[in-house]
Amino acid sequence: MFAHRIAAFTGPEDVEWTEVAEPTELPAEPAEPAAGGGVVIDVAAAGVSFADLLQTRGAYQMRVALPYTPGMDAAGVVRSCAPGAGFRLGQRVAVLVPYGCWQEVISVPGERVLPLPDGMSFEAGAAAPLNYLTGLFALVRRARAQAGETLLVHGAAGGVGTAAVQLGKALGLRTIAVAGDEAKREFALRCGADHAVLSHGRQGDGRQGDGRPGDGWLAAVRDLVGERAVDIVLDPVGSDRMTDSLRSLAPEGRLLVLGFAGGEIPAVKVNRLLLGNTGVLGVASREFFERHPALVAELWGQLLELRQTGALADPPVEAYPFADARGALRAISDRRALGKVVLSRTGRAGSGRGGAKLRFWAGLPLSRARPGGAASGMRQPPGQQCPQQPSSRLHDDIEHRRVPSVEEELPGCQRHRERQREQGRGDWPHGWPSSQDDQEAKQNERQHVNEGRQPLIPAGRERFDMVREVQVARRYRQRARMDVMNGGPP
Repeated sequence: MFAHRIAAFTGPEDVEWTEVAEPTELPAEPAEPAAGGGVVIDVAAAGVSFADLLQTRGAYQMRVALPYTPGMDAAGVVRSCAPGAGFRLGQRVAVLVPYGCWQEVISVPGERVLPLPDGMSFEAGAAAPLNYLTGLFALVRRARAQAGETLLVHGAAGGVGTAAVQLGKALGLRTIAVAGDEAKREFALRCGADHAVLSHGRQGDGRQGDGRPGDGWLAAVRDLVGERAVDIVLDPVGSDRMTDSLRSLAPEGRLLVLGFAGGEIPAVKVNRLLLGNTGVLGVASREFFERHPALVAELWGQLLELRQTGALADPPVEAYPFADARGALRAISDRRALGKVVLSRTGRAGSGRGGAKLRFWAGLPLSRARPGGAASGMRQPPGQQCPQQPSSRLHDDIEHRRVPSVEEELPGCQRHRERQREQGRGDWPHGWPSSQDDQEAKQNERQHVNEGRQPLIPAGRERFDMVREVQVARRYRQRARMDVMNGGPP
């Protein structure tokens, strides 16, 4: 399989996309596997966060021994699991771990695996665990937010900010978004913010109360809600926002510190807290989840309940090809990203500003462009299979192909397997894999990666109901991928 590896803390440009050994069924990280055993997952999408960017530079507060694979959250399909893990083969799941998600196959303890609800895309599933559980932890557990309170969110167009805006709306909070430019301000409003102002205070669309030319964001907020009327400030930016954030707080208001994307760690004059009867609360969700892993499942259940009632929409994401971690990290570093950035293996990434990407809103694509700016061809309609092509043409015009879901693939695979049995060729869709098959598959994979295209998608044993030995199934994996990318077995 292939994975992104960090061998030195030198920044995004030195993240390597390389071939590595597949994980075993019992995870090596963390050092003490969960009681239920390991779960092996074919990754379909993985989240990219500001913390990942800091890790590539060695600037994150928790360092990992080199070399290692970054990535804290992902979504995919269960390939295998230990007895008692509580999951079934082929189940769609999400994952939240300290690192290791930017690879084709991952093995994690069962307590780190979360069920993915029906209707949620893999991209949205990869975007939800880190940011949305952090947002829920911040608002519900740390700030004890109550419906009707006023929430102000800095960096509202980023991954954490978007999650906070959507969660604030779902929890019944009056939400004010602070964004860096007009496009981000509009984006925050589409995410559900009641009001959105610019960080430099310039008026956006002319609506009353959204800021006056020359005013800072604090003046714009005071126009909206009055002086000292904000109950909760959620701040992943830090830097020069701290003082004005404290000035905006109502008595008994809470300032939540989630990070320092602005680059500077501000100092707090505690006399302001004394005189204003306000508080500053740290939100280190990753560290807290490590000490209290059961809380992750509890918060995930609350998140799914909000989604099921319709109060919470799926995360808006920008999807990049799985092999293009450098481009995804650059988008975050340059502050160009809107919403959560993910690496996708499901064929749902196209070219865009600053690299190949496709923006999704509630699982649906908002825009798509082919390299060079030309319009993209349409996907294959649902239920219609692409014609079979020789393996040498596997990668030709791959963006025109539609990758079916597990549910769509399985019936066709089962019918094909029955025909194979009738012909005496065994259970495998193409007969028993040969050494020539293995060699051809590896050559195609290397050519694909060298050309910088999106990595192939692992079909997984469960998709073809492959019940033979694990080693044989892994040898067959490359050939099975070719079937999936060409529309599935006939």
